[in-house]
Amino acid sequence: MTPRRGQGNQPTVPAPTARRPPRTNSKPDVWWTNAETRPGESADGASTDSPTSAEDKLETRRMVDGAKGVLMEQFGMTESDAFGFIQKTAMRTRARMIDVARQVLEGSLVP
Repeated sequence: MTPRRGQGNQPTVPAPTARRPPRTNSKPDVWWTNAETRPGESADGASTDSPTSAEDKLETRRMVDGAKGVLMEQFGMTESDAFGFIQKTAMRTRARMIDVARQVLEGSLVP
């Protein structure tokens, strides 16, 4: 008897051995009721993070601008080079830019 078409000495395909786990959403499912306050909000619903973060951003900008001025005057850097030095130093040392700028202004950090 001859084998039917599609049967016979053809190799069989092995079944998949491992499956990837299903994707899950990394964000937790958190729901707040009207009686609860969300993180970063006061009881009246106003954001408590905005004024502080805006003030922090302004202070950081002022400090970085001052440090850029010192680097440009004392070391003859261009503005973009001075900013790059502050930014790269902050990334390399895993510090905030305001901390690096403070060190430049104190004179404890030089390029």
